Amino acid sequence: MIKEDTKLVNVELLIEAIVKCAVKDYKAELRHKKRIKNNETTKTIEKFIVSPYFESITGLNGKWIVEEIKSRIENSKATNKAKTARESRNLRGG
Repeated sequence: MIKEDTKLVNVELLIEAIVKCAVKDYKAELRHKKRIKNNETTKTIEKFIVSPYFESITGLNGKWIVEEIKSRIENSKATNKAKTARESRNLRGG
């Protein structure tokens, strides 16, 4: 027999898994967005994350999550470009 508190834990684990999957998929889509124009998958995931449903099951501010992910992706791209430029200069002996 399953206890009530066990059901609650299972629901919370399911919600956590949904959030992790949505965030992981959204990050992956944003990284490839420039190569694939009008990507419906990105729009669909973003729509889910900012939806009232997402907020109601997680208690999280979806708009903040989307902006934070976008910011981190952009910072990561800038860091990678700078690192590549440094490595290129080092290879040329400069």
